[in-house]
Amino acid sequence: MSSQNAAQSSRKRPRPDDLDGNTDESAVVEHPSLYYDDGNVILSCENMLFRAHRSVLSKNSPVLREMLETNGEEDRKPDVLRGCLHIALDHTKEDVETLLKIVYNDLRVDRLELVADELSLVTSIFRMSTKYRIERTLTEIYTLIRGKWPADLDAHDAKILLEQRNGLSRVPRLFGLIGGGGGPATNVQGDPTAGAKASPLIHPARIIILLREDGCNDVEVLTPLFYALTCAEFKVDEYAISTAGRCYPSQRWTVSAFRAIMSVSACRA
Repeated sequence: MSSQNAAQSSRKRPRPDDLDGNTDESAVVEHPSLYYDDGNVILSCENMLFRAHRSVLSKNSPVLREMLETNGEEDRKPDVLRGCLHIALDHTKEDVETLLKIVYNDLRVDRLELVADELSLVTSIFRMSTKYRIERTLTEIYTLIRGKWPADLDAHDAKILLEQRNGLSRVPRLFGLIGGGGGPATNVQGDPTAGAKASPLIHPARIIILLREDGCNDVEVLTPLFYALTCAEFKVDEYAISTAGRCYPSQRWTVSAFRAIMSVSACRA
């Protein structure tokens, strides 16, 4: 029993000679599930250590592969921590956790519902997969968005009608917007109790902002989101609207305008 306690203590408070000179050993902890004892690469951020496998990181992300190759070049001294190649990342520990769960296939994007409660997770997944060029995950996210907001006008309206019949509100809580605070779920008519039992979708403006951060200009993806934005019959956060609006700076946002755009896109297809 004493040996088990000693092992747990060692994982929480690394020995000073295990760390580099810039690390406060009393503040560093190992991630409870993403610190593999047989790993050969240590990723650090904030006060958290992650230990992973170089082959897994290199296989799933060309950016991580390049970072590992650069760190180990002969003309520079590699950063080593606990006998492993060490890379310090300028991210939150939550984002690095998301990144590793993606590369180890511990996070299923296809199971996400894109509801408001998943806003932080969806944002983290998208930004990490974009930054580290994890194409399979980005493809899954775009597929998910297309499924929630179809480019076909009839399919889009039919999906909204079906969700309304099932009690799912497409108008999100205010915390789904940048700068918004938490609040009760609200349906299209503004009734704060009508959507209380079902978690609403993430606000389309928030999805637009994420896509624009990646430089997305795909009309088939963006137009349905703008159409959904025009269908929200309540005042939304001005920053979110102005940021999302940079996709169509000269477009007046009306339901009829975006219905027309979607109809033309359908005809061209």
